[in-house]
Amino acid sequence: MTQGGNTPRHPSTADFADEVKPYFGAVGAVALFGTPAEVAVPIVRRLRRQSGVSAAPGLMNLVNGIVALGVAHHFRRRPAEWERWRHKRIPRWAGMSGLIYLTLSPAAAAR
Repeated sequence: MTQGGNTPRHPSTADFADEVKPYFGAVGAVALFGTPAEVAVPIVRRLRRQSGVSAAPGLMNLVNGIVALGVAHHFRRRPAEWERWRHKRIPRWAGMSGLIYLTLSPAAAAR
């Protein structure tokens, strides 16, 4: 096995990368959608002349990340259940609700 050019890739490294890829994907998605609110909250607080640091958006992103890790772990341990869910069509409203929740929950936690 080679990675990139001619550098050999150790088999256990490849196994490890395959094992953690779903976890990184889940946490990456949470971070991608939650970070704009996490960045915007201190700016809005400053514009409203509120002092202090709001830790709630970061904590909410952390909680969402832990839940995402739990879901990824659940489906990694039950591949048959994942196959059933993977082929089901998720209603558009459910997908949009999830994305809106991930995006707005850190901002709502700041309140």
